[in-house]
Amino acid sequence: MTEAETGFFTALREAAGDGWREYVEHPFVQGLGDGTLPEAAFRHYLIQDYLFLIQFARAYGLAAYKADTLAEIREASAGLKALVEVEMDLHRAYCADWGIAEDALEAVEADGATLAYTAYVLERGLAGDLLDLRVALAPCVIGYGEIGARLAADPATRTEGNPYASWIDMYAGDDYQGFMRTEVEALNAAGLVVEERGLATNTLVIAIAEDAGSRIAAFEDLAGPGLRLVLAAAEVPAGRYARESLALADVSGGYGPGFAARVLANVRSNEANVRATLAKVELGEADAAIVYASDLAGDAPDGVRAVAIPERFQVAAEYRIALLSEGETARAFVAFVTSPEGEAVLARHGFSPVGVRP
Repeated sequence: MTEAETGFFTALREAAGDGWREYVEHPFVQGLGDGTLPEAAFRHYLIQDYLFLIQFARAYGLAAYKADTLAEIREASAGLKALVEVEMDLHRAYCADWGIAEDALEAVEADGATLAYTAYVLERGLAGDLLDLRVALAPCVIGYGEIGARLAADPATRTEGNPYASWIDMYAGDDYQGFMRTEVEALNAAGLVVEERGLATNTLVIAIAEDAGSRIAAFEDLAGPGLRLVLAAAEVPAGRYARESLALADVSGGYGPGFAARVLANVRSNEANVRATLAKVELGEADAAIVYASDLAGDAPDGVRAVAIPERFQVAAEYRIALLSEGETARAFVAFVTSPEGEAVLARHGFSPVGVRP
């Protein structure tokens, strides 16, 4: 297996699932291959692609700003120069061959899809680091190369009399394929991940003080007047999941109108983490708290027990495991924790296998 087949980009593509396949095998792409794509649709694409290239150039400028090393700055600067001084001219010439004048390119506004994608690319680049920007650009930079290679290798692709043959040749050609491989290698080097998979899930439960047991027998009892409830803060995963669970119950209508609001009115504090949330119940400062099942697995704190949250209102947390190298020790550890024996250890601590509810 090559690095491109086992590295970070492959993990990203697999995580995208059917979305990536539907992109590279889109009916538009199939129409390019067999030559049946309406020419008006292709002209529209060419104009929007020109507008995208302008934003693409801005992304390379942003890459230089986000770069950590002088080598990365030079790489981004070279990409920006190539786009502005070479690629844009080539694209204008290609559009002219299709009867699209330069003034027409400048007069058209970006449509919704173009705006959405380019805004996403620049937003991720501004909010994140250079790796975020590379990942956001991957559907374009790498996706076009994959589409070109697929079409060139597909026996169903029409080569004679296909008006889009030159487009296919451009992205299947050695120049673009080399550019794509370089980007895949850069992603793999930056991402470090060789292999990634789901490891376990965790669900929510209500931790209640034993002396509050008569008042809290079920999820709906959290709305009882005067109850002292503690949650993790909304920006903490456990706190966010708890609020999402309440929202699901609210939408169901099974606990009466305004259920979530009535529960949240009982919140006495929002803690920085789930351990501090549970401690409030342990210390008698709260009647109940929403925590993870793993927090009450095995040796539960004295004076505290769990009340289940109905499965239909569960918001499960998923934990993933990633292999960062091909070392035998690392791969053996991943094999152990994902084996039945490893799952049994996790189960003793309140975790469930991915896709399985406790």
